[in-house]
This record gives sequence, structure tokens and C-alpha cells, in this order.
Amino acid sequence: MSLNGLVREVYVKIKFENGSIIESIESSESKRSRGYRNLVNPIDDYCDYSISETDWIYYKLACFYQAKTELYDRTLTNLRERYDPTSAYIIGENRKHSTLYASKLFHQIIKYGCVTFKIPKSVFISNFKKCLNINQSAQGWIDIYEQLVKEGEMEFLDCLKIDK
Repeated sequence: MSLNGLVREVYVKIKFENGSIIESIESSESKRSRGYRNLVNPIDDYCDYSISETDWIYYKLACFYQAKTELYDRTLTNLRERYDPTSAYIIGENRKHSTLYASKLFHQIIKYGCVTFKIPKSVFISNFKKCLNINQSAQGWIDIYEQLVKEGEMEFLDCLKIDK
């Protein structure tokens, strides 16, 4: 939150069901911290959050999906959206290619998630779509994805490859 041009920093602590903890200082303007807050339940007024490991996996899968589809769309065009200059603007024949890639990736993630985590398909799709609806810019998803890769959080997806 910006106060008179200043950005307030927030201490964020996320506790997983298995006891592990992620602690960081996030700017309240950080898209990443906004994404966390859409998934977690407040424990108290000091920005101490609890997130289940399952929700964390859904979030990482959503980052993977959003980043990969946006990066693919950027290979199709140099045009950008009017209201989000980081998002590729897909028109004409490229729309078909974009939709096909996104659909293949979505179904592959659903299949992977249901088999790997033994979650019923309808439940998995519902929770996965909830994470996909987190308000984030195209570049924001890519930045979060790259940060998660850098931190080694996306290694469980190494087996998930998609043909373009």
C-alpha cells in the first residue's frame, strides 16, 4: 500500500501443514505477496499466514501455466494488450495456435495433478481454476514463475513437457 508515495513493507510468514515455514519481507505492492494472500488464511493481525501444501502446489501450477502460456503467446506476436502492455495481444490465425497450446497445457496439468496427488478431477480443476483467477499481470506471473524456478520450487514439474 502506498502512503504519500512510500511503500509499506510487510513481514510475511507462511506455515505449511508439515511445519515448514517461509518467511520474507514483502512490499505490500508486490504482486507475489498479493497472490499469497488470495490463497492463505490469516492467523492474526501481523500478516502471519497459513497455507496448506496442496494450495501451494495449486499456486505453483497456476504460475507455471500462466507463465508458459504467456511466453508462448509472445513467440506468436509482438503486439501487446491495450490495458496490460506486458500481455501478448493475439489475433487472427495466431489465436488458434494460442488456444490449442493453452488447452493442451491445461489438460496435461490436470492429468498430472490428479495422478500425482491423487485428487479427484473435479476438485483439482476447481482449485486450480481458483488460482488461475488471481489478479496478476502477465509479466507478474512470469516473474513469480522465474523466482520459483530459481528457488528450486518447480523441480517437481520437470517431467511436465508440452509440444508446441
